[in-house]
Amino acid sequence: MEFYFPKEGTFSCYPATVVQENKILAMARIEPELVVLEKRRIDEMRTIKDILTGGKIDDIKEFLSTKNLHNVNIFRVDDILGLLKNETYYNIIVNALR
Repeated sequence: MEFYFPKEGTFSCYPATVVQENKILAMARIEPELVVLEKRRIDEMRTIKDILTGGKIDDIKEFLSTKNLHNVNIFRVDDILGLLKNETYYNIIVNALR
């Protein structure tokens, strides 16, 4: 999961809780700490999301030409729709998907 956080560090977090008429109905699992990094570290680029986070356009081209794009565990076309606004990316992606 990705989200914006104002600075890096280690923080405690109060779990989400559902209360009705002053009674606790449910509480999320308590995580011991929330570690916020400046940038997500990716050791292996296995999915298109990994590549979009830490890769280059050549990595995208290689992924599209060598991976099984029917495998929804590693590729969903929804993940790359934003790239289609850029003409260079558009041409690369469309040519790879042909």
